[in-house]
Order: sequence, then structure tokens, then C-alpha cells
Amino acid sequence: MVSGEVFACLDLGSSKLAAAVVQRAPDGRLWVKGVRVEQSSGIRKGTIRDLSVTTREVDAALSGAAYAAGLSPRQVWVVLNCPHILSLARRASLSLENGGEVSEEHLSALRERARPAEIPAGYGVIDQLARSYTIDDEEITGSPVGMYGRRLAGEFLFLLGPEAQIHNLEKVLSQLDLELAGLIYAPLADAIALTTREQREAGVLVIDLGAGVTSFALYLDGSLLSCGAVPVGSRNYDLDIKHGLGVSLEEATRIKQTYARAYFPEGSPELEENIEVRHYGKRHFERVRKAELAQIINPRTEEHIELLAEKLSDQPLEEVRAGAVLCGGGAKLRGIDQRIAGRLGIPVEVGRIGSFAHLSEEYRGPEMASLIGSVLMLQDHPERTAEADGGDGGGLIALLERLNEVGLSLWEWFSRTVLGARREP
Repeated sequence: MVSGEVFACLDLGSSKLAAAVVQRAPDGRLWVKGVRVEQSSGIRKGTIRDLSVTTREVDAALSGAAYAAGLSPRQVWVVLNCPHILSLARRASLSLENGGEVSEEHLSALRERARPAEIPAGYGVIDQLARSYTIDDEEITGSPVGMYGRRLAGEFLFLLGPEAQIHNLEKVLSQLDLELAGLIYAPLADAIALTTREQREAGVLVIDLGAGVTSFALYLDGSLLSCGAVPVGSRNYDLDIKHGLGVSLEEATRIKQTYARAYFPEGSPELEENIEVRHYGKRHFERVRKAELAQIINPRTEEHIELLAEKLSDQPLEEVRAGAVLCGGGAKLRGIDQRIAGRLGIPVEVGRIGSFAHLSEEYRGPEMASLIGSVLMLQDHPERTAEADGGDGGGLIALLERLNEVGLSLWEWFSRTVLGARREP
């Protein structure tokens, strides 16, 4: 942990890219110094589909956050929400010499020992999570570092993602002269941003209703039990409205945000109301009965929730005493929490970020949970940033050495990264 260290977090979504530039204070706390949100068009269902477009959009998001912060990070933590996530549970143990004290080196050795010997072809490790530790067969609450015993054991959950996507991310960042510090799975960041330790102890389900992917993380007894995703999201509503009413995608999004709800009950007087719609090729708005919108929205909601319920069918939802928390842009669809609650049979609420008192209201909505949660994860686990940084802390000397390697003067670097390439937020 290095006071003054600067890095960025980037939420790589299918409808938006959200970036935050973060600095560590002398007391170890992280401060969000700048935030920028840009539209995303090069990513679909959590997967990079256009490398050049994604590079430009990532540059715009990170540049805007850096301009607002007055700082230029080199390392970027990326939040992923792709549908093709695998999880592998592993257990490992090691002996402590002469009943010695557990150190960070022991934990590192234990994690390495637990690492899967064989990983499915085409996949790479996104993250490794400790589910529990024991010393001499006694379960430990929290970190075992500093405790004494003869045998240390741990249960870990490895999250695996498509290796090609990881390489594509590295390519995007390298083209911007940035480094990939590490990856964070979106639902895990969401859980840190929106739930308390008490909720995770009681059992809570976090559901991220992203634009292209709906993902979840299930916590029991304070630890992650499982996670997963289905390849549908809130953008499907926009596309259905676009084709069903014959409007542009921009107009479809406006209609959804203005008039839609997750489900219109049959026979509701609301269905006889009119809505304003601008069809393709028309300069003026026309009136359409809301019943036409309901015929598009209702089937999509039912299919979306049914796919999620099927994915969760083998999970012990009866043990989730703290209910479910929704986040992502799709959580803003009116009534979606009630509809999901009715299908899953557990209480459901839309999450809101309460941490970081210095954040403005516009960054506290459910759609920002992944970005802000990633910062909170790194604050709670400073060893992650220390490992990514290599432990040297960076600084001006390191910067000058790197500029010399790539043939840039300090002024050229400042012009590119802070002045010329930066857009007004």
C-alpha cells in the first residue's frame, strides 16, 4: 500500500463505459478524484466486438476522468460483466513449521497451491477468492495472518473468463500506453457497493441487470457461494421496441425510460392511455396506445426473468434471508424488482450506493455500482494494488524512466495525457 498511488477503475459495459481515477490518501483510504461516463458501441453482451471503436471510447472515458482529477494513472483495473464465466472451487493446505505464525507469504503459497492444475481451453483466471480459512481444523473469521498453528488450510473460488477477451483488453490498454492492473467480476464489485457484511452473512443475492448481460453473485455465511450470468439484458427492451414500433434505437430508449414498466397487467386502464412516438422518417410525434407497448414489454420481461430463474434453479434461495439487491441500468425499469420478487419468492430491492460521502448524487444510482464497488474492493484489499504496482510505488523517477523508454519528453507526455487529448467533462 503506497500513499499517493494513483490508478483507474473502468467499468466495461455494453451501453456505457464508466471510468474513475482514484488516489490513495496517507491514511490508506481511497478517494475518487474524477469520474467520466461515455456511451459504448464497440462492446456487445460484455464482449469486445470492435477493437478500434472500443479503444477510442475507453480513451474518452479515461481521459475525461483524468482531466477531472488532474491526475494521469498508468494502471487500470477493469470490471467485466461477460456471460461466459466459469467458477472452480479448490481447497489447499500447508504445514506451518513448529507451530509458527501465519504470514502473508504463507497465504500467497496457499493460494498458489490451490490454483487449478488444468484450466479449460480458451479460459484464463479473472480472480481468486478466499471462501474460508482454517488453522488446525478450526475455522477462522477474517484473515488468518498473525495467528499461530501447525496447519493452515483454505477454500478458494477461481473465476475464469474467456482468454481472448483478456488479451483484447490488454491490447486496448496497451494502445493507450496503459497497463491492465487486474480484472474484477462485476457482481462482486456490486455486492461490496450495495450490501453490508451483515447482509452477506445472512445470505444475499446480488443481480446486475446490465445492458447486454444479466449476472449474479450469491453470498451465504459471509462468503461467495456461486456466481453466473445469462446473455440477455436491458438493451433487449430497446431493440424490441425499435422493431415493434418502427422507431430509431435512440427513440426506443426514450420510450422505455418515459413510458415503460416491467409488466403491464391485463385489463389495466393504463393500457388505454396514449404515448408520444416518433416513427422512422417522421418529423413529428404520433400517438400510439400504450397497449402496443405492453405487447412488446410483457413477453420480454417474462423471458428475461425466466432465463434468470432457470440459471438460479439449483441455488439455495431458501437460505437467502437478506433477499436480493438489483443494480445495473436495467434496475431502473419501474416494477422490475416486484416482478423478480414474485418469480424468485424472495424480497427484492433496488440498490443504492451509500459509501464515499464525497461522491455526488449522479454517481450513486444502481448503474454505477460496478464502478464504485471496484474502488471499494481495492480499498478493502490494498494488497491487490501493491501486487499490481510491483511494490515500488511509482513516482516521478519511475515516470521519467518510462518516458525515456518510449522516447517522450515530460512535456510531450503532459500534453498528450493531460492537455491535448483530454476532453472537457
